[in-house]
Amino acid sequence: MTTNQFTRIFWTVLVWGGLLSSVSCGSSTTDKATADSSELRAMTFNIRYANPDDGPDYWDHRREAVVRMVREVRPDVMGIQEGLVQQVTYLDSALSSYSYVGVGRDDGREAGEYAAIFYNDSLYTATESGHFWLSETPDTAALGWDAVCIRIATWAKLREKATGRDFLVFNTHFDHIGVIARQESAKLLLDRVRTFGDSIPTLIMGDFNFPVSDPSLAPLVNAPTFCEARQAAKTKPQGDSLPEVTYRGFGHGETGELIDHIFCQGFEPQTYEIITSGYGVPYLSDHMPVVAVLRY
Repeated sequence: MTTNQFTRIFWTVLVWGGLLSSVSCGSSTTDKATADSSELRAMTFNIRYANPDDGPDYWDHRREAVVRMVREVRPDVMGIQEGLVQQVTYLDSALSSYSYVGVGRDDGREAGEYAAIFYNDSLYTATESGHFWLSETPDTAALGWDAVCIRIATWAKLREKATGRDFLVFNTHFDHIGVIARQESAKLLLDRVRTFGDSIPTLIMGDFNFPVSDPSLAPLVNAPTFCEARQAAKTKPQGDSLPEVTYRGFGHGETGELIDHIFCQGFEPQTYEIITSGYGVPYLSDHMPVVAVLRY
C-alpha cells in the first residue's frame, strides 16, 4: 500500500467515524426528549390565605419568593390551596408560562378560597375543566356533612401538545374538623374520577388536613388503582433527611403534620421531595410545597 492510499483510507475512516458518532449523539438527544416527555412534575402547595394578622408572614411579604420558587422548580402542574382571588390573579400575572382553572369556594366565582390548578400552557391544553363542592349537593356551594367550612375540588383534563396524551388533575382541600366529611369527600372524588374511566392517568392532590394513616382518608388511600407518591416514589432527593411534616406553621411552635398529599393512578412515582427553602424569606407559607416526578 502506498502512502497516498493509506492516507485516503485513514481520512475516510475518520470522516465516517465522525458521521456515525454524530448520528449516535442525535439518537441520544431524541431518547432524552422522549424520556422527558414521559414524565410529569406535579406540585401541591397550600399558599396560606392572605391574612393581615400574619404580620411579617403576610402574603405580600411572601409572594415574590413563591414566584421565585415556582420558576426554579418548574412544575408542569401545580395545585394551590387557600388562595384568595387577589393571590390567584397575582400568580396568574407573575407566572407568564402558566394558565389556571379554578373558582372561589363560597360562590363558584371569586368569593372565598380557591383550589386552583396551574399548568404549563406551552406544554398542555385544558380540554375540559370544572369544579364541584365536597357536599351532598356537589353542584351547589354548601357545607358538606359535618364540615365546618365550605370545601371545593377543581379538576382539569389536560392534553399534552407534543403527544396528544390526556390526563386528569383533581385539586382539593379537605375539611379539618369533619370526619364524615373527609370520608365522603374521598368517595366523591373517586366517583368523579370514575366518570372518566379507570384507564386515564389521574392525579388527586391537595391539603387533606390529616396524614394518610388517618382512617378518614381510607377510601382514597385504599383505592386499588391509586398510590400515594411519598410511599411509592423510587427515590427521595432528601434521603434520610426528608421532612416528616408538610405543615409547620410559621415557626411559632406548631408540632407540624404530614397532611399534603399527591395520589396518582396510571403514573409511577419516580421522585418525591418537600421544598424546605424559603427562597429569600423565612417561610413561603405555613405549609411546604410537595413535588413529585411521575412517569406515565
